[in-house]
Amino acid sequence: MLALAVDIGLARLGYGLVLPGIRADISGSFAAFGAVATAHFAGYLAGSLVTPVLLRRDRSARTTVTVAHVAVGLSLFVCAFASDIIQLGVFRAVLGFGCGVGVAAVVTGALERVRPSARASVSGSAWAGIGVAVLLSAPATPWLLDGSGHWRFGTALAGVFPST
Repeated sequence: MLALAVDIGLARLGYGLVLPGIRADISGSFAAFGAVATAHFAGYLAGSLVTPVLLRRDRSARTTVTVAHVAVGLSLFVCAFASDIIQLGVFRAVLGFGCGVGVAAVVTGALERVRPSARASVSGSAWAGIGVAVLLSAPATPWLLDGSGHWRFGTALAGVFPST
């Protein structure tokens, strides 16, 4: 649940949450910021597709999950320091890759470790992490959008969370 809260709730949905603040700090058209979101998605797709190869080498998935979430944390952190749309797009693509690997490895690992009859419950609990992240981030929204650079602090803070 925690992994999906970070990988999708904070990393993916968080972008939309702080986008008005980002646009105030970094110049770019709506199309450019859409391209940044697409770069994140492309990284996510690539990460999801490469995960089975990684998991064949890392049967326990512990190393894969750990490295993926350190990459997610570091990528979120450096996104907070992006000075232009190109940097933001590159950092978000790397972030997406880490999220794709992290989600696929965590969900696969969790479902393979439980009885088949418990898989639906475990899957539902894991995916509920997205909602938890959205609910927990909601109180911070007014502050994140109420000042220059607040999105940077919030993004950097979100980056420290999965790395610890």
